[in-house]
Amino acid sequence: MKRNIIGSIFQNIFVASFFLSQIVIGKMVAQTTMIEGYIVDVLKGDTIPYASIGLVGTSMGTSADEHGYFYFAFSDLKDTLEISAVGYKPFLQRVQIGKSQLLTIRLENVVVDLQTFVVRPARYRNRSNPAVDLVQKVIAHKAANRIESHNFYQYEQYEKMTLALVDVPIKVKNGRLLKNVKFFFADADTASIKGKELIPAYQKETATEVYFRKSPNTKTTIVRGTKHTDWVGAFDDNGVAAYLKHLYIDADIYDNEILLFKKAFLSPLSPLSPQLYRFYILDTSIVDGQRCINLAFFPRSKTDLTFKGNLYITDDTTYAVRKVEMSIPGNININFVNGLNIIQNFDLLPNIGWNLVRDEVSINFLGGDDSTKTFGVYGKKTTFRKQFVFDQAANTEFYRSDQAIVKIADADKQPDSFWSTFRQEPLSISEQVVYAKVDSLTKTADYKLFVGWKYFWTTGYWKNKGLEFGPFGALYSHNALEGGRIRLGIRTTYGLSHHWRAEGYSAYGVLDKKWKYSVALTYQINDNFFNNRPQNAFHLWLLNDVEVPGQTLENVSGDNVLTSFSRGKFDKMYYKKAVGINYINENNAGVTYQIGLQHRQLTPAGSLGFELMGLDYPTKIKHLTTNEATVNLRFAPNEEFFQGQTFRKRIVNKYPVFGLHYTYGIGSDGAANTFKYHNFSADVFKRFFIAPLGYTDVRLDVGRIFGNNLPYPILHVFQANQTMNYEQFALNQMNYLEFISDKYVCLNVEHAFDGFILNKIPWVKKLKLREYTMFKAAYGGLDTVNNPLINPSIYRFPTDANGQSLTYNFNQQPYLEVGFGIGNIFKLLRVDLTRRLNYLDHPDISKWRIQGEILFSF
Repeated sequence: MKRNIIGSIFQNIFVASFFLSQIVIGKMVAQTTMIEGYIVDVLKGDTIPYASIGLVGTSMGTSADEHGYFYFAFSDLKDTLEISAVGYKPFLQRVQIGKSQLLTIRLENVVVDLQTFVVRPARYRNRSNPAVDLVQKVIAHKAANRIESHNFYQYEQYEKMTLALVDVPIKVKNGRLLKNVKFFFADADTASIKGKELIPAYQKETATEVYFRKSPNTKTTIVRGTKHTDWVGAFDDNGVAAYLKHLYIDADIYDNEILLFKKAFLSPLSPLSPQLYRFYILDTSIVDGQRCINLAFFPRSKTDLTFKGNLYITDDTTYAVRKVEMSIPGNININFVNGLNIIQNFDLLPNIGWNLVRDEVSINFLGGDDSTKTFGVYGKKTTFRKQFVFDQAANTEFYRSDQAIVKIADADKQPDSFWSTFRQEPLSISEQVVYAKVDSLTKTADYKLFVGWKYFWTTGYWKNKGLEFGPFGALYSHNALEGGRIRLGIRTTYGLSHHWRAEGYSAYGVLDKKWKYSVALTYQINDNFFNNRPQNAFHLWLLNDVEVPGQTLENVSGDNVLTSFSRGKFDKMYYKKAVGINYINENNAGVTYQIGLQHRQLTPAGSLGFELMGLDYPTKIKHLTTNEATVNLRFAPNEEFFQGQTFRKRIVNKYPVFGLHYTYGIGSDGAANTFKYHNFSADVFKRFFIAPLGYTDVRLDVGRIFGNNLPYPILHVFQANQTMNYEQFALNQMNYLEFISDKYVCLNVEHAFDGFILNKIPWVKKLKLREYTMFKAAYGGLDTVNNPLINPSIYRFPTDANGQSLTYNFNQQPYLEVGFGIGNIFKLLRVDLTRRLNYLDHPDISKWRIQGEILFSF
């Protein structure tokens, strides 16, 4: 569950502000040749869409768009372009080196006879289509051509990632706020993207060694060196690197689906590709001396999460991929991205096969493409591999099952001599100066002021030396018990102490006229940021606040104005006083365990009461006290976070997350106001990517509580939600305290189509909306000894003003609800309509309900 909607918004804005705040690439060393123009039919004069343009003798090239327009810039000394398109004769065009040229290239229509493959311009179909036959042969040979077909492999890898601001407005550069940092905008790069000015901003280099073993399957990356621009105080490099890595995920053309921007794109080499792609054999091409078949592919629907581009397939019996050039269609439902291009080159190793040696991914964010004049961000990641060794086992220490990425101690301190040796491509002049320019910028007073405001808008906290005040999104909220709730928090920073952290808040309820507070102290044993992995810390806290039974403030209620609006008036809460201590330890393999102790005192408030039935009349209980020992285990393999010095946000990927939890109630059977019990629970979450239909999130929770005569606050209260804010893992149509059990199971399934349906409806598709469906089920039961309807010696369930119970047992059917949602409204808002399917005779329920949620996503 989200801890705080406002906090989530701030964290998401942090992602956007990163791109908007990065201010890569300078002047190119070599002369740049810039070519643009149209590809047309020599007889009809019609433009030819999706033609392939390549620079002869190199692996560089591009493709025309759906209107036949192309733009191509390069710094090589080669001067001949090869242009090809399905059903047309290949054409060679000489160009002038180092100049900008506007060309109209005319192709001659012809029947292409390529050995056994014959292509004639005709209505497209899969049956008897040689291009589809070729794709299916490539798919059939995927296993043999993948690098994972070897029992062992290892190689060196060099990765360079760069970001640049595109077309920063002159008013901004010359404005008063930036008058002291104008040097940062000098030496702009005007060659990488036609008509665009790029301002160097962020750069990171990584040198690694990769070791793979098939059985048992392990893949370990040893980070030998890292070097990056250091935006001191503005961004945490570990978190930024994790998020960028998620955007620039290593695309494997042989995978059935390729994950980009948290979305699953269908690969052109998926077994399903003939149903969603159109394939054409263009001609044969010589790629670095290798004869290849140029296979063009285009999506059948321009709105599906697919690619367009060219595959160069070896013209032999291996049917291996020699080169890939592909991009995303312009009409797909992606926010803040105007273009993406992927170019991959494979080399033949003697007696081994074809292996990826160069991978280039470039993304145009927020208007940074070549078709608009708006401000944007341009990013590029280039990866090189060399020194391959196959089918030879390395030392066993290189095959780590407990840690996928191992960073050596001095990786951030490698000398220039190391990089001169490890770099597989020298830095350009602009790439060399970006480190120094950013270093100079971060030392200015204007930059430090910017850091303060940026931190405030993205976290909700205001920094003042070693303290932070906030979050201001929680300054005011409202509930039925407190009325208006005013709260202000304070916490120390990593800059004040690397090991100790204190935080707390004070809140006041206008209606109940009571002060609440929370104080916490954390001691971090290792020298790490408080939220960064791996954690190794002790945590002590003291709490005095109000809470809905079973619905902690961390889950649904929240302390912010957005969750203050709810369905119906609900004031059945209790005041909670608690003190506790726990120890948390986690490692880089994704294993986390916590052990702790907690003392709680619960005092009923509002219309809630703690009552024992008795023989003649109910006995009201003033307090309920528990003492608990807890053990929690969590396993999240290959988990990544977008994190800063004070927060952590999980990046959801395809790997599952498992949790095991145990609570021991320390007490004596039959002793007054003490309770002895054992609470076991487990949960699992998994996201299934189903290209191109979106993804499905599945979460399963199960639990069992053992004990006698237990009051309902100790039992399992199902996570209901009466606020107007939609919660993915809550039962949004269930009332608070409606169902209570000591054994339970809860299933939550939500599928995001990512616009697969709505993007095919005329007019509607222009809005780029996204559809969601969900199904939720919950079931449980109560032992006789814990059921106040049968056992009158325990606390009775909450009742309404007429003494009617508001809490129920499940009969022979589970609670069910379904729903449908529309998201990406104005790129931020999601609205859900949910339907409750059963238990419709319970009071104060509604069959239908509309809720909203603020989301930021690509």
